[in-house]
Amino acid sequence: MPNWSVTANGINSTVTVGESTALTLDITISPSGGYSIAPNNFVIGGATETDGNGNQTLVETNTWEGGNVDNIVEKVEFIQAGNEVDVLARVYCEAASFVADSDIYIDIDENPNNVVTNDVYGVCTKIDYPYSANATVTITANPDGSTTVDDIQTGDASNNWIKKLTRYGDDIGAWTGLVVLQITPATDYHLVGTPTVQVTTPPGVEGLFQTLASSDGLVYITHKPSEATQSLTPCELGNIIYIDYTIEADAVTSTDTIHGVSSPPSTTTYGGGLDIVVNGDAGAQYDITVQRPDGGGWDYYNWDGTYVSSSASETGTIGSNGTFTHTAHIPSSSSNVTYSITISSVGGSTLGPDVPTLVTDKKIYQYGKYTSLITAITDDTAQYGTIPASIPEGGSIIRPIRYDNDPYGTYKSKQAVVKGKTSGSSTRVRLSTSDPSLKAGMIITGKGIPYDTTILNITKGTITLSNSVDLSATQNMICYTNKADTVPFSFTITPNSTPNTLSVNTSNDHYKSVWGIKRKQTTINGDQAGSTSLIVNDSHGIRYLQTPIGNGLSNVSVVSVDYSTHTVTLNQAHTGVVDGDTVTFKGMKNPDVSVAYIEAQQAGDDIKIKGYLTVPKLEASAPIHIFLDDIINAT
Repeated sequence: MPNWSVTANGINSTVTVGESTALTLDITISPSGGYSIAPNNFVIGGATETDGNGNQTLVETNTWEGGNVDNIVEKVEFIQAGNEVDVLARVYCEAASFVADSDIYIDIDENPNNVVTNDVYGVCTKIDYPYSANATVTITANPDGSTTVDDIQTGDASNNWIKKLTRYGDDIGAWTGLVVLQITPATDYHLVGTPTVQVTTPPGVEGLFQTLASSDGLVYITHKPSEATQSLTPCELGNIIYIDYTIEADAVTSTDTIHGVSSPPSTTTYGGGLDIVVNGDAGAQYDITVQRPDGGGWDYYNWDGTYVSSSASETGTIGSNGTFTHTAHIPSSSSNVTYSITISSVGGSTLGPDVPTLVTDKKIYQYGKYTSLITAITDDTAQYGTIPASIPEGGSIIRPIRYDNDPYGTYKSKQAVVKGKTSGSSTRVRLSTSDPSLKAGMIITGKGIPYDTTILNITKGTITLSNSVDLSATQNMICYTNKADTVPFSFTITPNSTPNTLSVNTSNDHYKSVWGIKRKQTTINGDQAGSTSLIVNDSHGIRYLQTPIGNGLSNVSVVSVDYSTHTVTLNQAHTGVVDGDTVTFKGMKNPDVSVAYIEAQQAGDDIKIKGYLTVPKLEASAPIHIFLDDIINAT
């Protein structure tokens, strides 16, 4: 059952019986409770997204032509309703005459690539607090029952508790109770002082939370959704609330025992100070060692910020609160590194069963970085001069490796699609449609808009751009927030030394010339069971490292491609592939990478290719290829 409903509002103009009239109808789409909707959540079944004038477009316009609609319907445009909650399906009908009441049928479907999600007018945060064997922590959700509390990580002697708090509602702009956390010491123990609370939020959503802690162990957390959170999925914001407290025994009876070690299980590529907490009886002593592999041996932390090849450790003494905290420096690393923590007895202290004594007992994983290069490729290098090995020249796309509960957050570029035109060449564009998410600094792309153009300011339906444009007719423009995940590329291809002539191939869709991101589907040409190759009917877009999926294909990957014979060579033989089978070649492990914009221009004898990729994160160090033969005619 969909999370939205439809109400037909009837026509928006008067119809005279027997007179031919062009109609415009609005259909209201309303979200179900706890959900929000936007125009790009909806499509017309079987229709094509166009620029509104019958021309298919790769730019998101939310305007659909054809498909499962009555013949009278020319197009359907999805727009945000004035209440900013509902969406209107505005139906444009050709001129027709009516002699009686009539029904006009429209097939409205949910966009499978942008489904309706929970209402973003809410909040989501992770709450991190220490485990203690000598206290219990209870979390009471907001009294109206709308806050949900989910376990992310179970606290124990080695790990903090991590829970996810989520609340959705329509009380934007109002402070609302989220949860109350109660710390209750065990019998013969007490809370020392007042719990400390630290709120971490990314730029742009500061002030989303308020906290209040008291000496009786109560921590109140309230939140206030703001305009800054409206168009962002709250759980992607990277909000974390850290709570710390100290439990102390009323009367300590020491058995001189070390009970356990607590530390984060993972850390980022950037490293930094890492707190390691040792739990035990007051006065118990021990040595702590932090090691990391170095070739065939180990490096030891020297407890002065450096690592040495000889054995090194630090002595600790458990304090009256039952803990002692050591801070180790973890240097930044582009590759994955595993650190080990071990404890040894000092002065006859006893090591409990949960204390790590072997390098395999307690590990901290440091995640490095993924690196991807944009490269230009061709089937015939003789057609061109020097082809750049890396785009941007000498550069690469680097993103930290992601892991569960990492602190990065996911900052995807927000997109806004608007329509507008100019009076001649001008930096000022008058908008015929707008979007409340437009902001200064956004990159703006579209036909006739120069590369590297941004919005300077927005005033009363007019945007001022960093470059002059000449938009004689109203056209679509797509805007991207100018964040680090928008990667520009620009390079020039020259003729060979013969020389030959290069021109822009305007008959191809240049967006499809970027390979290694999206999956490719084709069919098999001939029975080929038991072979290490696949002959396919269309090899365009298949690259090495891709994984083919289909009958008889298991644990195989692409080694090379001969585009002239459509032969794909695999790393090992396959079984069961027969003539006519459909095979899907999966994209090269980075499904979040997409083409925001690409264009090719004649520059004298050369071809200038430029554009943007959106890369919110990488999931592998896999290359991204721009196939020149789709973009350039060489004669």
